[in-house]
Amino acid sequence: MVYAAIINTIITVAMWTVGFVVMGKEGERISIRKVFLNPGTIGVYIGLPLLVAGLLVLVFRYNRKGGKRS
Repeated sequence: MVYAAIINTIITVAMWTVGFVVMGKEGERISIRKVFLNPGTIGVYIGLPLLVAGLLVLVFRYNRKGGKRS
């Protein structure tokens, strides 16, 4: 899932940039801030730490029980 989130971020940034170029006015500059702070990437920024934190909790529980799954 971590790799999917990374690929999703790359694709979202690429689509956002292409969409801005196609829909924007000629000569208008692309703001890097707008590219990385669009709704798709903000969702990844929120979800990725939650995913990593959840995995760390599971690893901690597994190691604390002596490697036994319950």
